[in-house]
Amino acid sequence: ATSDDVVGAYETIRHELHQYGAGLSDKPEIIGLNKSDAVDADELAAKQAALEQATGKPVQTLSAAAQHNVQPILNTLYHTVQH
Repeated sequence: ATSDDVVGAYETIRHELHQYGAGLSDKPEIIGLNKSDAVDADELAAKQAALEQATGKPVQTLSAAAQHNVQPILNTLYHTVQH
């Protein structure tokens, strides 16, 4: 969430996964916008909306440092891996 360009950062990661190969870019993904505690609520909402618009997928916000939304995302990851 602290990046000036969260969409660009996402696109870079997706490109790197595609370049690496081995089917990584075809795996299910859960998009998390970390460091949500480091930006104000309006900026976080704007970045979340921009990322959701660019990806067409829901974007979850979290803060590992503040332990905000970490457990729900871990639960989502667990259920995704199990199926």
